Amino acid sequence: MLIEPTCNYAVHYFMKYPELKELLVPELRTSDLGSLYRQRSEEEKKRKTQVSNSLRSLAYRALDLP
Repeated sequence: MLIEPTCNYAVHYFMKYPELKELLVPELRTSDLGSLYRQRSEEEKKRKTQVSNSLRSLAYRALDLP
């Protein structure tokens, strides 16, 4: 079974333990995990912001605020 990390924590794990890179899908074994880590972190940050905005909007509607 091969792994394709989808979150920054998983990417960080393989950065911390490079000897386990053989478990990664072939295209990631030789790639720069640092840039993938930054990319995944940005994606998660955007997703977190979107969720926060959605929750805020729901709360305002529930409280009947503008």
